[in-house]
Amino acid sequence: MILSCYLSFTEMKIFFVMWKSHRGIQKLFTNYFDK
Repeated sequence: MILSCYLSFTEMKIFFVMWKSHRGIQKLFTNYFDK
């Protein structure tokens, strides 16, 4: 239960960072799908 809560918190943090650096993530995904 605690682990699940921690995991969801980490996911939210990652999502927030991704949202903040949307351009960088978009570039990363483009590079990934280009391969």
